[in-house]
Amino acid sequence: MNKHNLRLFILSFSPWPIIFSIVLIFLFINLIIFLNSGNLFYLIFNLLLVLIIIFFWWNDVLIESTYNGFHNNYITKLIIYRIITFIISEIFFFIRFFWTFFHIIFSPDVMVGSIWPYIGIYSINFLNLPLLNSLLLIRRGCWVSFRHYIILVKKNNYREFRLLITVILGLEFIILQAFEYNISIFCFSDGIFGSIFFIATGFHGIHVIIGIIFLFVMYLRIKNKHFSFNHIIGYEFSIWYWHFVDVVWLYLYIIIYWLGGFKLKLLIN
Repeated sequence: MNKHNLRLFILSFSPWPIIFSIVLIFLFINLIIFLNSGNLFYLIFNLLLVLIIIFFWWNDVLIESTYNGFHNNYITKLIIYRIITFIISEIFFFIRFFWTFFHIIFSPDVMVGSIWPYIGIYSINFLNLPLLNSLLLIRRGCWVSFRHYIILVKKNNYREFRLLITVILGLEFIILQAFEYNISIFCFSDGIFGSIFFIATGFHGIHVIIGIIFLFVMYLRIKNKHFSFNHIIGYEFSIWYWHFVDVVWLYLYIIIYWLGGFKLKLLIN
């Protein structure tokens, strides 16, 4: 890895940010089309485009940081600040769902009998699949943190970097979540309860998939010996993101599955 003493460096021209933004716009358009018509083809095609663009974009960043050595200590600090800002923005993204859910719980509309969940809606038992998913989540979080601790203590023992187990646990989480959606007795169109439930848990599932891809890329980089003891910031970013996803799920479990499953009835004067 080449070392550069320059404090900053001029980024080379990259078409991927603008292309990625355009593809994301069409992704949400196709998502709306899928929710209204059930046509899944364009949505899957759009997702494949997103993955292809991410591959080429991340490959350019990898060349800049690992092979060209442009990411010195100063650049690394700037990247850390931006990753922290990104995670904070994601936190506020989910806070909106929790805020809406609390508002509906404690002030249900009189048209639905001032009761939550309203008549005809039976929430998923939080002691069944949601509890199993929570246990998988805690286990995968502990596993990835333990591997990080091993590399910091043993330094050059890269054989301890085993991320595939965490990736497999993440895939199990997604499979169980999809099975839970399949056996659910309510759907997205069943009022505010169904909408908030599927939007909040669905967006969390998307973040889990992103985290799985992130960790799998780190696994491939480890296999290709891209990391050293002083150059593991990419792996640490994947851990930060993974723990963010874990914490969000814990709040989803407590608020939407546990608290949202209780029958709350308010007296109307």
